[in-house]
Amino acid sequence: MIEILEEPVGETYRSMVSLAFDVCVEFILVKRDQISLNPNAEALLNQLKPYVKKKKRQDHWPGTNLFGHYADVYYLAAPKN
Repeated sequence: MIEILEEPVGETYRSMVSLAFDVCVEFILVKRDQISLNPNAEALLNQLKPYVKKKKRQDHWPGTNLFGHYADVYYLAAPKN
């Protein structure tokens, strides 16, 4: 099991997304309403658009339940080779 001890940013975050494409059939990215994205995060989200299977407004996802807030949950899948 991998333990993440601090918030991944920059190249570390990009590497995690790349790894998710390699080892997962599907994974999610969550954009919380009350947390704004920096320009790099916006650019990454735009780069990932071709891999988004669906986007849903949710107040829960695995490991998280929000109370009074919502988020955009992006369901992503790697391209089929």
